[in-house]
Amino acid sequence: MPGSSGGSEPTFYETLGVDEEASPAEVRAAYRERAKDTHPDVSDAPDADRRFRRVKRAHDVLSDERERRRYDRLGHERYLAVEDSHGPGEADPPDPAGSGAGSTGTDHGPGARTNPAGSSDPGAGGAAGTRGARAGSTTPSGAGTERGGDRGSRRDRSGDAGGSAVGSEGSVGRVAYGLARWLKLAGALVDAWQARLGPAGAAIALATFAAYPVLLASTVTPLFPTVVNLLVGLCTFAVLGYLVVRPAVGIAVLGTWLLVLPVALTVSGVGVLSLGGLYSLTATGVPLVLCVATLAGASA
Repeated sequence: MPGSSGGSEPTFYETLGVDEEASPAEVRAAYRERAKDTHPDVSDAPDADRRFRRVKRAHDVLSDERERRRYDRLGHERYLAVEDSHGPGEADPPDPAGSGAGSTGTDHGPGARTNPAGSSDPGAGGAAGTRGARAGSTTPSGAGTERGGDRGSRRDRSGDAGGSAVGSEGSVGRVAYGLARWLKLAGALVDAWQARLGPAGAAIALATFAAYPVLLASTVTPLFPTVVNLLVGLCTFAVLGYLVVRPAVGIAVLGTWLLVLPVALTVSGVGVLSLGGLYSLTATGVPLVLCVATLAGASA
């Protein structure tokens, strides 16, 4: 039976006190229990160190799935003989039954070893290595370095070109994505504006459009007394509040005036960059932005 020793020395399973079908969790639990009794720090027995090393070795083998399969396949006595003579992980000795699994390397268990090319022939790796060494000895010492440097520089140049291409594509993609979002928002605003304006809103927008420049001019003109300027200013502020609350009407009125103002200021001789021109543009543009923000928040 796998793992049985047939001798006086207990098997790893017997050392931990588990059966041969024990799960990895059961193996770890048994190891912790045995370590509490055998560890030299807690046990006063003269052979505590040797007993603990045996418990730890049993745990190391049985908790490793590959090594456990190898232990079960070889048996306790033969596994110890292989480990003591070759060290852990070495190739298994020939099978006494004559199968040749250990010597030919056809055994694909955890103890089998393969060459880097994936062949199970133990001589293939050595032969390939010998041929490689001979070929390397006939190569001029500087040729490999030069070829390696050329290949490295070509890879660097191609990597730089690829990175630049990817970076430019990423920038274009971000710009396209941002433009698509703005177009989507503009479409939603237009739809909301058309849906909310209506016939009544259009009439109010037309009346406010005609009165708005008069209100702006009357608020700051020196032709009226200061009290009149203040009263007209309050009316202008109330109209702007109404336009912000009714963003569909406000966008129609203020948006149209923002387009017309530069032409009107230039034709009237006031000038766009004059004090009166900046006042008119500010008093129109700022409320327009508030109207757009209100409509965007309502349609989100």
